[in-house]
Amino acid sequence: MLGDAEPLHTLYETALRYITGAALPTMSAFLVLRGLKRTLTLRMEWHSITALAIAQVRDGHSAVG
Repeated sequence: MLGDAEPLHTLYETALRYITGAALPTMSAFLVLRGLKRTLTLRMEWHSITALAIAQVRDGHSAVG
């Protein structure tokens, strides 16, 4: 956001902080963490597979030194 600092600070203090939520409710936080823990291994495997595929393509490319 761009503009004068004072009105932006007032807007944040009176509205944005409450609209966007500074913290998750307890149950929502629990569900997010549970989902992250259960899928972490699978997501990391796919990250590795994708990174290897990109590295192999770039390794054979003439524009990469």
